[in-house]
Amino acid sequence: MRAFGETPQTVDALLEIQETRITIEGFERIKRRTGYETVERRLYLINPNYEVKFGLKPRLAPAWLSGWPWVRNFFITTNYYIIQHKRS
Repeated sequence: MRAFGETPQTVDALLEIQETRITIEGFERIKRRTGYETVERRLYLINPNYEVKFGLKPRLAPAWLSGWPWVRNFFITTNYYIIQHKRS
């Protein structure tokens, strides 16, 4: 069965992402607890993948938005991190 024209594999992949349900704060806690630090972080209001899917241009979130977790979690469609293990 195809939901909205998607293959069963695509539907399964999307359901797996939904089941993970990790917030930015949750990722940040895991990152700190395991000894990693952020090298670079990009928060997007419009996910870069949406350019291919819907023809929308990617839009980075304004810097002020990153400090307001509840508002940020509502508006951010994706985020990308480069992390590295902290050097002792």
